[in-house]
Amino acid sequence: MAGRDGEHGVDPHRVPPGSELPTNTGLGIPLTGDDYEALGIDPDQLEPGEQLRLLFVPADDPRFPDRQPPDQPGEPDQPEELSQAAQDRRRLADRLAQVLTDPPYRTLAHDAVAGLSVATPVEYVPEVQKALAEAPHVAEAPPPGAARVGSGTGGLVVRLHGPTWSLVFRVSPVPYPVLVCTDELAGHAWRIDQDPDWRPEIEHTMMAVVGQLSRYGIGGDRHQPPVPGDQDDQDHAG
Repeated sequence: MAGRDGEHGVDPHRVPPGSELPTNTGLGIPLTGDDYEALGIDPDQLEPGEQLRLLFVPADDPRFPDRQPPDQPGEPDQPEELSQAAQDRRRLADRLAQVLTDPPYRTLAHDAVAGLSVATPVEYVPEVQKALAEAPHVAEAPPPGAARVGSGTGGLVVRLHGPTWSLVFRVSPVPYPVLVCTDELAGHAWRIDQDPDWRPEIEHTMMAVVGQLSRYGIGGDRHQPPVPGDQDDQDHAG
């Protein structure tokens, strides 16, 4: 994943030459061969002149079907069947995602992230390896409330809850930090973006997750167009 442009994100779908997409809702991502592989697209199958220019994800979209409104702001509902460790892990991931999305003092880095994360080589933590392997599959069909895409002064941030892990990462304007919360590590997340040996696998997972979530964005096969007169859509448009 290379440097990012734009404010929001959405969809790894082919863009015919001359097509125009709203720049204030598009996240432009320069793609490499590895990115195409992560998105499940064979670049040799693109028609002459076709381009894969933009990814679109449903950032802050109230119509995103896999988000549930919390009972209290900033406190998403937790499924009743979760263990206490899983509930605590998900709350930690939600907190980290919120801090990354809307950091105090409008900075990309914040002490809360440093204080709540532990840098580690991926090879030392099997549960982190499991999260990287499972995340694209969870993002393909996320349970209600499992996936969240937020945008704010800190950029575009993805939070994804898995069975025993939660993945949090910033997509834009810089693709870091990458944090994995696990049931086995209470109160802290593993920070893995500083591991050079696993960088290809980390970036592959990030791109694959964004690609799956983009299916709910503009042009995606799971995108839900606004319903005329729907109050949520009016609020979102405003």
